[in-house]
Amino acid sequence: MEDYLMLLLVADFYSLHPSIQKKVSFELYKHVYPSVVYILHDDAEVEDIVQEVFIKVINSPPIVENENQLRAWLKVVARNTALNFVKKNKIYRNYIDLDTVFINTEDVNSEQGSLERNVEAKVLEEDIIIYLKKIKPDYQQLIELKWKRQLSYKEIADEINTSENIVRQKLHRAREALRKLLHKKWGAGE
Repeated sequence: MEDYLMLLLVADFYSLHPSIQKKVSFELYKHVYPSVVYILHDDAEVEDIVQEVFIKVINSPPIVENENQLRAWLKVVARNTALNFVKKNKIYRNYIDLDTVFINTEDVNSEQGSLERNVEAKVLEEDIIIYLKKIKPDYQQLIELKWKRQLSYKEIADEINTSENIVRQKLHRAREALRKLLHKKWGAGE
């Protein structure tokens, strides 16, 4: 199966045949949609953001060496575009996805990242680290195992000697506790 996303790196999108353009846009949509919907939770806004990401990508393709770097770069652009939308429109900050803070920026060409994105991510990461210390120690441990060490639910369950179901439940509660604290600082009024 051909990966149409790679065409963003080797061809001018506007010079592609319309049927190929459609396939490229569909592949990009499928790839970035989950990241954006997780942050925004509103179909109309998600569609707008995905389209904005698409326009950014075709007008300014990344300089990457392989498909994995391209896919990582696309997710970063999608998440950052969604977070910027949240910031500009003062939507509730409790929708912030913790994964956006702990993304591996080494997967993305450093020339492509902007200073603003790096600063925003660093400030958010610092706030999360501060608030991690304010939640229950077992919640703190779960979040660190999941996002910093990127362990699966099964690996976490094995490490703390419990079931995967309990890990899922406690991790959900841990995320909610952290989101509530973040919302107090970053949340917008109704």
